[in-house]
Amino acid sequence: MNENAYTSMENAIGEIKVGQKSAEAKTKYTKTDGIFAILYMALGFTFIRFFLYYDWGTNFGFTLPLYTIAYITVVIFYAKAKAVEISKESLFWIGAMACVALMFKIEYFFQLVVQIMLAAYFTATVGGLYGGGTSAYICADTLHIAIYAPFSHLFSIFPAFFTLFKRENKKEKTSIHPAVWGGLMAVGALWVIVPLLIKADSNFLSGTTEFISHLFAGANLLSIVINILFSVPVACYLYSMAYCSVNHTGRIFSKEELDIHRENLRLSPAVTLKVFMLVICAVYVLFIALQADYLLGAFTGRLYSGYTYAEYARTGFFELCKVSVINLSLLAICNLLIKKDERHNIKKPMLMLCVLSLLLLSTATAKMVMYISVYGLTVKRVISTVFLLWLVCVFVMCIARLYKEYNLVKVALLTGVVMFCVLFSIDLGEASYNFNERYGFSNEIQAETTSEIRLPNALNVGHITVLHSIDSDYAYYLHNDALTINKFYKIAGNSVLTDIESVQDFPALTDDYYIITIHSDIMYVEDDTTLYCYNIDGTTYLEQPYNGIWVCESNLYEMFGNCSFQ
Repeated sequence: MNENAYTSMENAIGEIKVGQKSAEAKTKYTKTDGIFAILYMALGFTFIRFFLYYDWGTNFGFTLPLYTIAYITVVIFYAKAKAVEISKESLFWIGAMACVALMFKIEYFFQLVVQIMLAAYFTATVGGLYGGGTSAYICADTLHIAIYAPFSHLFSIFPAFFTLFKRENKKEKTSIHPAVWGGLMAVGALWVIVPLLIKADSNFLSGTTEFISHLFAGANLLSIVINILFSVPVACYLYSMAYCSVNHTGRIFSKEELDIHRENLRLSPAVTLKVFMLVICAVYVLFIALQADYLLGAFTGRLYSGYTYAEYARTGFFELCKVSVINLSLLAICNLLIKKDERHNIKKPMLMLCVLSLLLLSTATAKMVMYISVYGLTVKRVISTVFLLWLVCVFVMCIARLYKEYNLVKVALLTGVVMFCVLFSIDLGEASYNFNERYGFSNEIQAETTSEIRLPNALNVGHITVLHSIDSDYAYYLHNDALTINKFYKIAGNSVLTDIESVQDFPALTDDYYIITIHSDIMYVEDDTTLYCYNIDGTTYLEQPYNGIWVCESNLYEMFGNCSFQ
């Protein structure tokens, strides 16, 4: 009986090995693959020519849309040639790419980066993702798009290309592929059409001339060879991604395997996850209760004691956004781990977590709105506000999904893409300027500054900590040293404000500075005051983030430099 069992196992293993060999058999490329290999070589060459050796200030607005059209056309025709049905979602991503190419009002480099990301996702959606489109498998899809698709068949462009020179049958006569006839017919038609377009609009001639002249600018043999060498890896990358998408290959897992793994993760009973979420919610409730005056003051337009509008808006803003993202992750994990027949038992804790997250986000939004109502709009304030609104939408979607099943991941992603496509299709700098002009805000001062450094009352200072940015072992503490603290306050009070703005959390002028932290001696005061002291070309500066940069007496820098190590 044991012998029969071993025989069965050997047979099974043999079948598996045969299956693996057949799966790992040499991929057979067709002449269609070869034709599109040439097109992807052309895409790789033009990408390097225009976007690596490119003068960003000239024809980018003409080149990017043209390249986008060429890329989309090649991908769609490749899918059609391989009898792949184009998914409806891919049409959405075509629209997003068109918006980026034609309407985006951001720096060219970031515009190109965004377009590359959209192009990769569009290519994957043409062939279909794990879930048939954007779904709960978005992490597996992202991994597939970023790594497996472009690298699993990285050099497939070469064997595909050489199929054009092979005969299926040795006795078969060489014939011209039908696609080549189509190309020749197109050339003949354009021979008649292009002159008519040039006569109709001279701009078409100038734009085309500039395009061609840039394509072959400095076209000596060496430059062409260098372009070709750099274009090879780009062409390999693009073709491998397209080949995997239209042929559904290069996947580390099949959808069936992912479904099995997903079901195997549903091990947690409802009680475990319910306790987990209730504890998290209890901490949020306690936090909101203790900080109610601080958090909810923005809804009434009341500034919290001791804060300026800038400090009140910025304090905790990014932390609240991070907490919201963490809460989304917690909701996703709980939804993934819960046993299928116990989902309804964690609906109320999930609803509570969503509502508390919305409350935290609403406080951050109210603080930002109050800040804008006092100092007007800037590009960063607009982007931050839109991001907050998107997070609010996502949590509202999470609440809706508790009562009705739908593809939350897809709706959230597409909503975010639409919001930010609309946002960046507007010249935010010009729109902010016009808004400020219309409603009487200053366009010259974008940051809230004062003529004096904002410091807590010297009587309330417990101690001052001084750290060096480069020497991490350096630490000096002024414990209740009233004489030194008063000396520091006197020097800071006599400092002169410069025209240099402080626009980030750390000094941008130098990497060598002292970090001065003033710790309050009053209970329940959470935020310490931080300043930076540094010396540039013999001049000593004091910087308070987002408030200003002052010139002060040089003996302040010397005082910290002469401090002993403790």
